[in-house]
Amino acid sequence: MNYVPFYNELKTGRDDCFFIGMNTAEGFRWADPELFSEKKLQRLYIIKGSAGSGKSTLMKKVADACSDEGYPVTRYICSSDPTSYDGILIDGRIALIDGTAPHTAEMRYPGAVSELINLANFWDAKRLADARDTVIDLSEKKASRYERAYRTLNGVKVLTDGMYRDILMITDAHKMEKAILRIIKQFKTDRQSAREEKRIIKSVGMKGSISLDTFKKKAATVFHVKDRFGTSYSFIEMLTEILRGEGMEFHISPDPFFGERASDVFIPASRVLITNGEYSTPDRIINMDRFILTQGLNNVKGSVKLAQKCKELLICDAQKQLIEAGDFHFALEKIYKEAMNFEALNEYTKILTRNILCEL
Repeated sequence: MNYVPFYNELKTGRDDCFFIGMNTAEGFRWADPELFSEKKLQRLYIIKGSAGSGKSTLMKKVADACSDEGYPVTRYICSSDPTSYDGILIDGRIALIDGTAPHTAEMRYPGAVSELINLANFWDAKRLADARDTVIDLSEKKASRYERAYRTLNGVKVLTDGMYRDILMITDAHKMEKAILRIIKQFKTDRQSAREEKRIIKSVGMKGSISLDTFKKKAATVFHVKDRFGTSYSFIEMLTEILRGEGMEFHISPDPFFGERASDVFIPASRVLITNGEYSTPDRIINMDRFILTQGLNNVKGSVKLAQKCKELLICDAQKQLIEAGDFHFALEKIYKEAMNFEALNEYTKILTRNILCEL
């Protein structure tokens, strides 16, 4: 039985792509609350609108135009719907973000830094008012599925925490530390800065569990941490502690199924990726069985396997709830799309794009 749940990989293209946040046992969580801080940005555009109102399409068009002009663009994918965007960052200076729930954003320095883009200006309010009862019904059903999914994910976290404590008791930490130090010695350079960043590449949402290939396409060397019982999280946790102590720069991606513990570590200076996720052709496999004390495993093996089975059932249920939420979400999208004046919105997008390119 594989401890790590399967993630469908999403190819991300030429630009850096990450999730802006993720669905967890505690609900939706931002990758970094200061990711789009107005104090750091030259300009922030906050887009308000509904599902299907064109927020994501607007951001995609702006991102494509700026990328075509040679400006670096980071695209932030929606954690619930990986076909949509939650934000874009252009040249580290100008950002556009979806400011509606669950990642609500408001203008802090209106005009001076932030501007509001209200897509309600492009929809037929009378048509939406006529669909009032349907919109309310679909919205409530979608919200209820999310609430149930979060409760189920909390059950996954509780089970994982208990199993994690059991596994730690039978893990040879000293042997694991020596192995990590040998690995770091292979790629450590003097050109690194002591900086740690959270970059989310895994999410569970309305289209199942998704992993972005952002780290993989950058990596020159991939270490796959092969795991049967959840020991990979203790390995990666110790790895990050040692990287901090060595003053190295690294990016970590948490796993929403396992209490946001890091499941992937990328060291940009040496282009090294250490992951416990599926990887078809890793450069090296780190088998976690070598760090488990065999005698101790016999004492907890039965309870660990039972917890694994329970977790897998809960994970399947959480995914089912989120997929059902997606059915209601896409039904809402259809209603709003039919009420939108996309021709007028497209013209506005062209003007906005020209203005942004002039600001860069």
